[in-house]
Amino acid sequence: MVEEVEKRDTTTTATAVDTLRLSVRRSHPEIDRLYSDAYIGAVLSVPNRTYEYARDEKIIGALEWRRSFDVDALVGAFRCDEGAGGVFRLVDSGPKNGSFFDPSQSLVDICLSGAFSLAGFDNEGRAVLRSKAALLDWWKTGVEDGIRYHVLVIEHALRVISENRNKDNDTRGGDNESIPESMVLYVDTSDLGYIPPPLGALTGMAKLLQRAYPDRIHRIHVGPVNAVLMKLYEFISPYLRPRSREKISLMECAPNKETIGALESQNIQDEGTEEVSATLAK
Repeated sequence: MVEEVEKRDTTTTATAVDTLRLSVRRSHPEIDRLYSDAYIGAVLSVPNRTYEYARDEKIIGALEWRRSFDVDALVGAFRCDEGAGGVFRLVDSGPKNGSFFDPSQSLVDICLSGAFSLAGFDNEGRAVLRSKAALLDWWKTGVEDGIRYHVLVIEHALRVISENRNKDNDTRGGDNESIPESMVLYVDTSDLGYIPPPLGALTGMAKLLQRAYPDRIHRIHVGPVNAVLMKLYEFISPYLRPRSREKISLMECAPNKETIGALESQNIQDEGTEEVSATLAK
């Protein structure tokens, strides 16, 4: 019975994915290049989310944002130098797909800083994006260029994920979905000054993760968190949807694979203790 229900649910999701892709393709043909069936299925499968909301607000909304932000022209103007720690170097500021992108010097400079980068994959196969907050001065760089820099790194990570999935599919055969398309974000706030970033940077990043890349971020680990950062979090929280707030973990130390692993182990132990206590209480 369980297998029959799971098979029916899978078939229903696949049909919804095909229907959504067909309806969106007419106005946004880039959906076939940017979004896999697995990703669209994940967007559709969020509890209490209607098909119409997933299609109009999440998928079409994100594609419209990409067009307005001219993401393809931005990405085409830089290349990631993975051998140099994931910095981005300017290679061409000419026309791309009918668009012209002329980067500012502040964008070129921050792209060489390594403040934000793809830092490998976690134990579950998710891409890890690492932010060294102290290296990005939003006041000097500017909000728009700071956002562009984050877009470059996220787009690079998505390209790597797509390439890995394609290689895995070729190796295993068929449409293998074993490699997650969501990412985790490690925000290292070590040595961060006491001057907060502009309000536009905080709201812009919230919009970026919720509007431009819906359901792409699995977890966000931030630390070490002090009193100033707690105040900032309390300030920005109203701009975040409940689902986004649930993904944020505030830590006393800088997030990395070791500290995250210890945190997750502790959470598992705590959950086990709670289950034992609940059983004994019965």
